[in-house]
Amino acid sequence: SQMGGIYDIRSWSDIVTAHLISGPDIVDGLQSAWKSVGRQGGVLLLAQMSSRGNLLTEDYSQNVVDNGIQSDGVLGFIGNGSRPEEVKDLRRRVGEQKMIWTPGVNIDSQEGVLGQRYGNPSEAVRAGSDAIIVGSGIHRSADPLSAAREYASASWFALLER
Repeated sequence: SQMGGIYDIRSWSDIVTAHLISGPDIVDGLQSAWKSVGRQGGVLLLAQMSSRGNLLTEDYSQNVVDNGIQSDGVLGFIGNGSRPEEVKDLRRRVGEQKMIWTPGVNIDSQEGVLGQRYGNPSEAVRAGSDAIIVGSGIHRSADPLSAAREYASASWFALLER
């Protein structure tokens, strides 16, 4: 139902993020939704968060990794882009078999007004992130196209370096 409905996400989305708080059946449900419309997709499980005071414990994160590694429907994990040492630890636990995507990155690595924490995108990639997820660093820029190019370049060269 969540993948159908008014937005019919299953018909156009190739990747979705999910919390594993409700259990591993969420991945099966998402995969079933894609299958019902003749499509394939991948799930990114939320393993870490960059927001200050979040409630994801280390035990929870490890449980997410343990479950996600075993699932063909999981293409990777969401890591904490604001803390390269946490991304590095997540990469160690995940290995190279799944991707790590990181929000919480901003070339201007200041703390956000609502408790968001930002890290440098190049540092996140060098620590083990395969892809960065950028929001305000692009959409709040005076020149979003140039900002997007700057993020693409920074992450690409960091990936080559790694």
